[in-house]
Amino acid sequence: MDATTLRDAVHTFFPETLIKAAIKRLGVQMRDRKRDLSCLLAALVMTAGSDDSGRQADVFEAYLEEADQKVVRGAFYAWFTDALAALMKELLAHAMETVWEQPPLLTGRLAKVGVKD
Repeated sequence: MDATTLRDAVHTFFPETLIKAAIKRLGVQMRDRKRDLSCLLAALVMTAGSDDSGRQADVFEAYLEEADQKVVRGAFYAWFTDALAALMKELLAHAMETVWEQPPLLTGRLAKVGVKD
């Protein structure tokens, strides 16, 4: 899977309405700001498997490529709060529920021998 496909999948899997509802419920963002949490989520997911294991600098660079409005590095680093961690945990729970609802993808011999996906 290439980066563009992965980014598109993240935006499909976590629609803006889902993210905005969680943001409001958790109090992650109280007013309109330059921060685009949908783009931040995509940047966090995109860099999780990078060679640098998702360091904030890598997330920052990925965010700048994704977001419409640019921010300075110091302001970006201030976004990593307990509220953002709570948002990520809630979105992870949503992702896991969705994955478990999907049918197994095993085919061929593995499916015949009773292996669980």
